[in-house]
Amino acid sequence: TIAASIAMQEYILSRKQITSMESFYSNILEQMRDAVVTIDNLNRITLFNKQAEKLFSVKAKEVIGKNLNELSEVIGKNLEIIFNSSTSELTINLSKEQTQIISISLSTIKNKNGSTENRTVVIKDMTEMRKLEQEIQRKEKQLVTRQTIVL
Repeated sequence: TIAASIAMQEYILSRKQITSMESFYSNILEQMRDAVVTIDNLNRITLFNKQAEKLFSVKAKEVIGKNLNELSEVIGKNLEIIFNSSTSELTINLSKEQTQIISISLSTIKNKNGSTENRTVVIKDMTEMRKLEQEIQRKEKQLVTRQTIVL
C-alpha cells in the first residue's frame, strides 16, 4: 500500500506538471501575434488561435473539429490553399473587399510509420508591411525623378 500511495502521489504530481505545461503552451499560442492553425491527417482543425480568429473572422469554437471542406467556402478554400502552398508568401481573398498578403511557415508532424499526423501553419499578415514598402518605393522614385529634373 505504501508503494501504491507513492505511485499515486507521483501520478498526481505528473498530472499537475502536464496541466501546467499545457496551460503554458496554450498561453503562448494565444498571445502570439501570428495566426496558428493545425489540422490532423483527416484535414480537421485541431488548433485555431486568437490571431487566426481575427484573420479569418471566425471563432475557434466554430471551426475546431471540422474538416476544411465543412467550413465556409472562403475560409475552407483559403486554408486549403495555405496548407497546400509551396511558396512562403501568398495573397488570399477573405472577402470581395479584403485581400491579405500573408507569409506562411508550414510544419508537418509524422508518426512512427512515416505518415502525416498533423500539419501546423504559422501565418503572418504582411499586408501593411507590403503597402509601406510600396509607398517607400513610390516616394523614392518621385525623389529620383525630382533630382533628375533639377540636374
